Amino acid sequence: MRVEAFSEIYAAEGGFVREADARAKLVFTGACLLLAVASSAPAVPLTVGAVCLGILAASGVPISAILLRMSEPLVFALIIASIQAALTPGEAVAGFGIYGMEVSVSGPGVHKGAVILARVLGAVSAVLFITMSTTAHRLLSAAASLKAPKSFVEVALLTYRYVFVLLEDAVTVYHAQRGRLGYSGWRLGMRSLGTLAGSVLLRAYGQAEATGESMRMRGYTGEYVQAHDEHLRPLDAAFLGGAFAVCLTVFIWTS
Repeated sequence: MRVEAFSEIYAAEGGFVREADARAKLVFTGACLLLAVASSAPAVPLTVGAVCLGILAASGVPISAILLRMSEPLVFALIIASIQAALTPGEAVAGFGIYGMEVSVSGPGVHKGAVILARVLGAVSAVLFITMSTTAHRLLSAAASLKAPKSFVEVALLTYRYVFVLLEDAVTVYHAQRGRLGYSGWRLGMRSLGTLAGSVLLRAYGQAEATGESMRMRGYTGEYVQAHDEHLRPLDAAFLGGAFAVCLTVFIWTS
């Protein structure tokens, strides 16, 4: 389940949102990120999160996969929000003791922590919307259509592709080491981990050489060629425009 949640299995499946113009989804995501970060009230990023996650859930993406992807950033955001609530000066609204030390939580600190947590939730939800509804090659082709530097698009596409290749190599080497009791002790485990890191580094260098040679043999000249053409449908623009209008209305209402 964890491997599937971080793969393109959900973005590659059919559906209305997945078939929508990737350029429109990219613009929608950028606008939602701006609203979530620019707002000083928790209601706006929470609305952005609810809209983006609601669209994903309605498109058939499992809730468990969404929660798994959101869990790690939200844990860090919760820690930061808790620190803000405890360290921000102001009138104490609650207090508790830890190992004989009294910790008070202030009202302004709770507000700051809530804003931080809501912003992270809204921003992560917007990013999940684009990554779980659009495959990498469509997303990067859309970025190239929106005049993103082609060199950046090309490097990002190759990096995304070969990160998973190297991950598979690392998993293969790790299981081979486990089968030979390479992690039976702390000292032996550290030595095996160093061997694993060195092996993956050498494989990355070899893979880069092989990829460059194969690209040159297929006529690569150093110029990125867009492989996917997007077509904006009126229904795509109306749907994403309506979803953004909901977020913008809450932003204006809370300003």
